[in-house]
Amino acid sequence: MAATGMSGAARPQGWARNKSITMYTTSWCSDCERVKRFLRGRGIGYREINIEYDEVAAAFVERVNRGYRSVPTLDIEGTTIAEPNLRQLVEMFE
Repeated sequence: MAATGMSGAARPQGWARNKSITMYTTSWCSDCERVKRFLRGRGIGYREINIEYDEVAAAFVERVNRGYRSVPTLDIEGTTIAEPNLRQLVEMFE
């Protein structure tokens, strides 16, 4: 998981639960679908931006992921996390 905007201190369980979430995706990304299902299944709202159709969003994803278009990339009020796995999603949202 690539993360930016995070301090060195550990975050408490569920730290992202009530925060504003923007998810950067593509239409072909199976990991994006997995994360969307996870969030929807828990009633967690998010804003989705498909970087295939938004060059500004694509540039943002590249900037926060060291030049890569890693998706999904979550922006949680300034903390960015790329390609979170299930364990990381549970830690962030439950």
